[in-house]
Amino acid sequence: MAKAKSERKRKRGKIFIIALAALIFAEIGYICGTTGICFHWGNPPPPDFNAVLQASQAYVFFNGNVTVEKPPVYQTAYVYVLPYQPGIVYPDQLIARIVLDASQGPVYIVPLPVTSAAVVPSDFYELLPTNAKFPVVLLAPNPNNVRIVYDWASGEAHRLGLTVDLTRVLRFQIVNGTVQSAIIV
Repeated sequence: MAKAKSERKRKRGKIFIIALAALIFAEIGYICGTTGICFHWGNPPPPDFNAVLQASQAYVFFNGNVTVEKPPVYQTAYVYVLPYQPGIVYPDQLIARIVLDASQGPVYIVPLPVTSAAVVPSDFYELLPTNAKFPVVLLAPNPNNVRIVYDWASGEAHRLGLTVDLTRVLRFQIVNGTVQSAIIV
């Protein structure tokens, strides 16, 4: 009888340990699964700039010409994210700053539509310089890919401590393929 009692206690102890381990495993799985800690389901990483290039049509202003082509990839460049609506007029100080940056390196101009209107490249033909030392590339996002541009800009701005406001101009500096700085212009 004494032997049977000790065997039952041992068996109950093993069952208790197995049940406790299963409960702990289930709780850890639940926490990781719902918060995305383990598999990053909670917040997907923002797209990189290559996704912005792929989601856009490029208009390259260089050597006195404007050419439509596949977006060129520059590892070191300036990126301006501008609020856009058809017929918008940008301040002369902004254009002067773009010209100054185009004398130091390639510049990407990324208009971000405030409304559902598509980007009209001809709105930029008289604004952007065609005779700068480096190319100025207008990246007109396809209407159904605007979210990619917004996610990239807001992700990089947030990473650098800024907030994206569709009424302000953001200027990013890319060095060796990664965003190094961002300012509100």
